[in-house]
Amino acid sequence: MKKSIVPPTSSAASVSSSPEKLTKLIAFNIGKLNLALPIESVVQVTACPTIHGSGLASLGITQVGDRQVTVIDLYRHLFKASSPQEQANTCLLVGQTQTGELFGIPLQAPPSLLEIPVSSIRYLPETYRRADTLGIADRIAMVTHTEKPFTLFCLDVEIVLSATHGGNYAIA
Repeated sequence: MKKSIVPPTSSAASVSSSPEKLTKLIAFNIGKLNLALPIESVVQVTACPTIHGSGLASLGITQVGDRQVTVIDLYRHLFKASSPQEQANTCLLVGQTQTGELFGIPLQAPPSLLEIPVSSIRYLPETYRRADTLGIADRIAMVTHTEKPFTLFCLDVEIVLSATHGGNYAIA
């Protein structure tokens, strides 16, 4: 059974008799990759606090408000290297898993809110997901309504957390 990214909404600006269904995503860049999370899994974006950890893994810990947040260094996880501008993280995207666990993704620039047609989102083949570090994404979208079209990988939060701390993220 496949999960929906987010419940679709209709576009108020649509003039057709049947408005195209849209979904809202929080989009951001890690290296040259365009990634996104469903808006419903994002709790807040805040200034990047101090992140504590050994520096040997792609996980760290920080405090946001009165809660501890597991921080995932997606750059290190995806590219197997430290970010070239490690100190340049300006914000922390804080999300929440289905079980309520908070996680953070440090970003070098604030994320964007995108509304894209549900019809432009496709599931990634399981074979690809098992073989590539981008297996942390479960869907892909072609964003064509911008001046410069681009590909957007939609992350599966549960798989991101599993993959970054040594879990087996192959699809069952």
